[in-house]
Amino acid sequence: MCSQTLAVPGAKCWNKICDWSVDTRFFTRVDALALYATPLEQTIKEYKYGLKDGS
Repeated sequence: MCSQTLAVPGAKCWNKICDWSVDTRFFTRVDALALYATPLEQTIKEYKYGLKDGS
């Protein structure tokens, strides 16, 4: 479902929505709008995971 790198081939993806059915997630694909690289990478992680106070 996603393009996350797995620890080893055949490993279970850590992204919990990969186990959801299409009916549950209501979408079939996601396209990136920007390159996921520094400095954007850190900003996205801060937003998604609350890595800074007040995030």
